[in-house]
Amino acid sequence: MPFFNMRTPDEIRIYCQNQSLSELYALKRRYGNFFEEIGGKETLNKQEIIALEKKNQ
Repeated sequence: MPFFNMRTPDEIRIYCQNQSLSELYALKRRYGNFFEEIGGKETLNKQEIIALEKKNQ
């Protein structure tokens, strides 16, 4: 028996997107801006590494 019995591809897509959004909202409530802050720091670190590499060439 298929997991999505009698569902169209669009219904499956919408269901999966809604589930993903629900999980993201739950993570946001639980961790706040933690992931955004870490992502921002990672981006800054990568930019600094690239700048140092260019300087040393």
